[in-house]
Amino acid sequence: SAVCSSDLSACSGPRVLFYGGCHAQILQRIFRAHGSVPGARYDCVVNFRLIESGKPFPLKQALACDAVVLSPILNRPGYLTSELVPVLRAGGVRVLSFPWLRWQGYFPLVRKAPFMGQSVWHHALLPPEVWQAPASALVDRVMQQLADPDLLQEHLARTTQVLRRNEALGECEIRVSDHILSHHRQQRLFMTPDHPAKALYEVVAGAVSDALGLPLGEDWRASALEPQGENRTPIPAPVAQALGLAFHDGDFTSQQPMFG
Repeated sequence: SAVCSSDLSACSGPRVLFYGGCHAQILQRIFRAHGSVPGARYDCVVNFRLIESGKPFPLKQALACDAVVLSPILNRPGYLTSELVPVLRAGGVRVLSFPWLRWQGYFPLVRKAPFMGQSVWHHALLPPEVWQAPASALVDRVMQQLADPDLLQEHLARTTQVLRRNEALGECEIRVSDHILSHHRQQRLFMTPDHPAKALYEVVAGAVSDALGLPLGEDWRASALEPQGENRTPIPAPVAQALGLAFHDGDFTSQQPMFG
């Protein structure tokens, strides 16, 4: 279907394709559940599954859409979005890009590793001397390491720099790094280093909605449910205090999502 204006809500049954990883799946779910434009269709192609399969990007499907909302692929020959975007735009498709939503400012020394049959984020990169402490002193030693102010500031600066670099390299129209720096102390913006909280999904989904003219219903703003609440990395109180956060969270959660 051809784009009839920059505001897709003026079209009859606009069609949008989300192309990316778990964040694209969540955005598709948000617009399917809360989009208020009659007849709109929201599809999704999961980039890592496509790459694993060795199949080419479904260009014909994308060219039949009014818009493609994607997370740039910068390092996979054959799947580089820098080569895909000009083809889509030449075909009259509106392309909107957002960065891979990963930021580790809350989570110093965290890495992703196997746990109970899943790949989850947990604190694993602690110096050996921490683990050599007596059991009675272990928690204090861990917290001293995680809440070291110099470590936290260095880590926050580095992870923000990486995000900004990806926004620039991907020529992202939707950028979140400035918002994160301005708001991360007042509200939790990430459940894990690569799973945003609803507060950040509101920013990204709102930017998509505004750019494409596809409004979301009030039920989206009213909901307190976390779009990716099945996994949760702790933000211990000493870390929160050292970062100047208005909140902390001691819970570790690792569950399979109810729906894939």
